[in-house]
Amino acid sequence: MNRNKAYKIRIYPNQRQTKQINRTIGCCRFVFNQMLAERKEVYERLKADIESLKSYQYKTEKQLKAKFPFLAASSSRALQQSRINLERAYQNFFAKRSGFPKFKAKKKSAESYREPQVNNFLQVRDGRIKLLKLGWVKLAYLPKDFTGQIKSVTVSRTKTNEYYVSILTEQELVLKKRESDDIIGLDLGLTAFCITSKGEFFQPIQATLRRLEKKVKFWHRKLSRQVKGSQRRERTRLKLNKVYEQMR
Repeated sequence: MNRNKAYKIRIYPNQRQTKQINRTIGCCRFVFNQMLAERKEVYERLKADIESLKSYQYKTEKQLKAKFPFLAASSSRALQQSRINLERAYQNFFAKRSGFPKFKAKKKSAESYREPQVNNFLQVRDGRIKLLKLGWVKLAYLPKDFTGQIKSVTVSRTKTNEYYVSILTEQELVLKKRESDDIIGLDLGLTAFCITSKGEFFQPIQATLRRLEKKVKFWHRKLSRQVKGSQRRERTRLKLNKVYEQMR
C-alpha cells in the first residue's frame, strides 16, 4: 500500500539560480494569463456557435514559446503545468467547485511554479536537489524520514524573498505494531495550558495567535507612518510579512 507525502524545505539558490527562479515564476504567470485571455476572446467570438466553440484548438505552451522567444529560457515542464492549472481551474468552475478563473496579478498571485517528475530527472542527493534549468540547489536540511519516489516539485518564493521547495513523494505505507501501553498523565494548569507526566509543556494556539496579532497591529501602524518607496518602509514591510508567515 502506497501513500503520498510532501516535504516543504527551504532552499538557498545562488545568484544565477535566484534569477532563473524569478524568471520562471514570471513566465508561468504570463503563459497562464495569455491562455486565459485567449479563452475569453474565443468564447465571446464563438458563443453563438457551440460546435465551433467546443472544437476550437487553443494555443499550447509550445506555440506561445514560438511567438514569445523569451519563454524558452524557462522550464518547459513548468510552462506546461501552467496550462494544466488553467484547464483544472475551468473544470472546477464548471463543476461549481470554484469561481471563474482570474488573471494572475504579480503582487497578489502565488509566487510559485511546479515541475512533474519525468525520466527520474528530479533528484535529492548530498543535501541538494536537482531541478530543471537550475541544476543542483542547496537544501537547508533533509528530513530524517525523507524517502520514496519523487512525483513532483513546487518551487516558491515568499513575500520576504525566501525560497522553498515542496517535494511530493510516493512512499510505501508500513503499519507499525504498537510496542507499548505507557500511559501519560496530563495536568491542566494556570502557568501552562498543559503539562504531561514526562515534563512536556503545551500552550494553546489562541495565545500564540493573540501575540502575533499584536505584532501585526504594531507593524501596520509603523508602516502607515513611513514614506512610500523608502528603504525603511521596505524593511518594515518585510518584517510584517514575516509575522504573517508565522500565523499560517
